[in-house]
Amino acid sequence: MGAQAEGEGDGDKGAARFLLSLQDYKCLGQGEGQGQEGHREISWKDKPDGLVKPKSERVIDELEEITVKEYGASAFILSSCSDTFEFLRKHFPDDWKEIAVFSITRLFHQSPLKNAMHHYMASHLSDAIPGANVSPRSISSVLDSAGLRRQRVVDFMKNFVTGR
Repeated sequence: MGAQAEGEGDGDKGAARFLLSLQDYKCLGQGEGQGQEGHREISWKDKPDGLVKPKSERVIDELEEITVKEYGASAFILSSCSDTFEFLRKHFPDDWKEIAVFSITRLFHQSPLKNAMHHYMASHLSDAIPGANVSPRSISSVLDSAGLRRQRVVDFMKNFVTGR
């Protein structure tokens, strides 16, 4: 890294300020067709114990370290609603995992869309339904596309109609 310590002997009680070069401080995300708009600043915090990653990155790092997960409610729903998940697989083969995980986390926690990833990683769902992309952006996209496919939704719901 191009960081330089400064002020190490001028009465700062050992505190050092770091000067990051523009190359280290900016993430140069220039893909095809992107100009200067492709640059993104990384907002690291300067704390007494060093530079700290942004909270959004720290949360993702912490999610990988979860060792105790919720099991009971997830196992109960997965076993008692297995037929529903089969219908989801049949009618929404590309998005069934995301729809199932989001519905279950929403049922259990009634929390906003942005917390679905945390609830998914902290529960047995992440082991039982691996590979579900439940970031807020992807869930929003899945729900939007499911809403546009009206006939698939109707066919899925017909599986639950009785008394015909």
